[in-house]
Parts: sequence; C-alpha cells; structure tokens
Amino acid sequence: MQTDVVRKKQFDIKDNVKFNGNVLKSKAFVSKNIFIIIMVLGCMMGSFSHTAFSSMLENIMKEFNLSASKSQLMTAVYSMTIGVTTILSVFLTKYFDKKKLFFSSMLIFGFGIVLSAISLNYVLIIIGRIFQAVGSGVVLILSQITLLSAYSKEKTGVVMGIYGFLLNLSSAAAPVVTLLLVNSMPWQFIMWGIYAVVVVILGVQICLYVLEKRKCEKEQKNKAKKQEIKESIIEAGKKIKKFDFTSFVLSGFSVIFFMAGFTLFKEMKNSSSNSLIKSILFVLAGVVFIVVFIVRQKQKKKPYINLKLFKNKNFVIVVISSIIIYAVMMGTAVWFPVYIKRIAEADMERVGIIMLPGALSTALASAVGGWLYQKYGIRLIYSISICSFILAILTRNIVPLWVLFVLRSIGIGIIMMSMVAWGMKDIEKDKYSDGTAIICSLRTVAGAFGTALVAMLM
Repeated sequence: MQTDVVRKKQFDIKDNVKFNGNVLKSKAFVSKNIFIIIMVLGCMMGSFSHTAFSSMLENIMKEFNLSASKSQLMTAVYSMTIGVTTILSVFLTKYFDKKKLFFSSMLIFGFGIVLSAISLNYVLIIIGRIFQAVGSGVVLILSQITLLSAYSKEKTGVVMGIYGFLLNLSSAAAPVVTLLLVNSMPWQFIMWGIYAVVVVILGVQICLYVLEKRKCEKEQKNKAKKQEIKESIIEAGKKIKKFDFTSFVLSGFSVIFFMAGFTLFKEMKNSSSNSLIKSILFVLAGVVFIVVFIVRQKQKKKPYINLKLFKNKNFVIVVISSIIIYAVMMGTAVWFPVYIKRIAEADMERVGIIMLPGALSTALASAVGGWLYQKYGIRLIYSISICSFILAILTRNIVPLWVLFVLRSIGIGIIMMSMVAWGMKDIEKDKYSDGTAIICSLRTVAGAFGTALVAMLM
C-alpha cells in the first residue's frame, strides 16, 4: 500500500514537471512569435515611412521653398545612412541582445519621425531623416537575421516570402495612403500616424519585457538587481572595446563615396562637365577605401565582416543577383513614373493608380516565390524571374503600361527574398549578420547606381 502511494507521488511529480515544462515552452514560443511580429511590423513602418516621404516630397518642397537639388539631398542622405547603418549592424547584432537592440532602434526611429514632424526648417528634416535611417536600417538587418535563425532551413523560404510580402505591401500602401491624405491635411499628420504605430510597438515590447522579468525575478532582491545592472554596464563596455572602429570607418566611407559619386553622375546631365570629374573621383575614393578594408579584413584574426563567405558559390550568386535586381528595381522605379507621364500625359495621382497593381504584384510574387522555392527549388524561381523580364521587354510596345509594370514587379518580387533564403542556407548562423550586411550594403549602392544610370539616359 505504501509503495503504491510512493509510486503515485512519483508519477504526479513527473507529470507536473512535464506539464510545467510544456507550459514554459509554449509561453516562450508565444513570446518569441509576438516579438517577431512586432519586429516585422517595425520593419514595415520603416519601409512605409520611406515610401510615404517620397510621395509627400513635393508638399515639403512647397512648404519650405526648396529647390530640386535640396529635395534630392534629403533622399540621398537617407540612402547613405541606410548603407552605413547596415555595416554598423554587423557589430550590433553580434554583440548585443536582439530585443534590447530592437527597442533602441525603434526609439531612434520614433525620435526621427517626431523631429521631422515638428521641423521648422530644412536642416531639422534632414536630421530627422538620418535618425529614421539609423533606426530602420538596424531593424531591417535584425529582422532578417532573426527570421533566418528562428526557423528551420526547411521553412526559411516560406518565412522570407511572407516577410517580403509584408514589406512590399507596406511600400505599395504608402503612396496610396499619402496621396489620399496629403491633399486634404498637412503632411505632418502622416508622420504622427507612423509615430503612433511606433509607440504601440514599443508599448507591446515593454509589456513583454515586464512579464518576462516578473517570471524570472520574483524572488530577486534589490541588491541583486543593482549588481546585475553593474555587470551589464561592464559587459557593455567590454563589447564596445571589441568594436573595430577603423574597419567600420573604411567600409562606411566606401559606401558614402560610391553613393555620392553616383548621385553626382545622375545630376551630370543638367550641370557642368565638372560633375563627371567629381563623380569619377568620388567613385575612385570609394574603390580605395574598399580595397584597404578588404586587405585589413584578411590580416585580422577576427574580421569586422567575414569575407570568407565569398568562398561559398551560392552566396556569390546571390550577391551578384541582388546587385542586378536592386539596380533594375530602383532604376525602373525612377523611369516608370516619368515614362507614364510622357506617354499617357497623366498627373501624379493617375501615375500612382497605374503603378499600384505592379506594387501589389511585387508583394504577392514575394509570398508565392517563397512557397515555390521551398517546394521546387531556386532554379524555378530564377527561370520565372528571367522570363518575366524578357516578356516585359518584348511586349513593351504592345501591352498597357500597368501590365508592363506588373511583369517587371513579378520578376523582382518572386526572387528578392527567395534568393536570400537560398544563399544563406549553407552559412553558419553566427555568420548571418555578415552575410545579410554584405547583401544589403551592396544592393543599396547598386540601387544608387541604377537610379543614376536611368536619370542619365532619360
């Protein structure tokens, strides 16, 4: 009888432990998914604000009496900051907690939004845009690393496809929402709307943090908390000491000089021949900085960015593909509105309506591309993308303008995220930050080149 009671207690204990373990796992699973959701939402806000700002640039120019060159400077500064921030993110994502990094980035992004909304002059808008670029740039890299790390390699294609769908959907919605609102109310109203979403994101993360702290520190005393704070400060100091400032400056300046050179090249058509000389000098300076950076990385035992990833054949293909796709995407994004205005003699609202199906097609193609890649492999994705571009070129004088833009958008959307998932599948998880930063920084420069080339040809 006694042994039966003992056995019953043992089984009860085992069942209780098993039950509690499952509860803890399920709670951790829910917490992880909520964090991923709000992080992707934060990334969507960065994408939305960037596209929305481009749509209300004309109103800002009128309000502050800005010239076309000054308005282009706001866009160029934002793009340059994004490029530099992606390089900085390599260090940040390796050595700092993801949740704290996301919270800090959203605070910076939110501060930039507020600064732009309350700006009384042109300079404050640019400073606000810089803060926005820093915040959204870190979140962009962090979200991709988190999604690639959080799910198995068998699911990354679908996950990245959904991620691309949401980002492209926010980009597609931004000009529509902006054009509907900006004619009936001040452009600052849109910025405050974005800030309201940022506040909600930060609020949800604070709630998650408080709940996690309560679970982990129910019996912790104040002294222990103070000791933990001291230890975290010391640990942060050690992490900052690991920061290779020289490598960051070299890579950062290379991005800035390349983008500045391409920006001057874009304006060369409407200015003196000195712009061409300046453009070439800036690009050459960028080449010098990147060569010195590469030599430095090879000499260091712990390089700032691991360039050994280029030994991976799939990764090299993805980098080259990203450069080409992003140059085409940004170049055609500049060319299509001008082309539509010339051919159809349409105003900006009609241009937006004609381009909307294409923008939505990019989002849908991204989701479908992720699923197709997971099921049939990357060759099918590349084949669909290439065929879509060829079809767009062959039918450019036959089909309506919106169909032409849809074909272009399918070719871009179906491959953009799928190829990143494919290129990163053979890379170790601790190298995801290096790989993501390389792809994002190079395609940012490629986007500037594509825009400059199209602007010169028009």
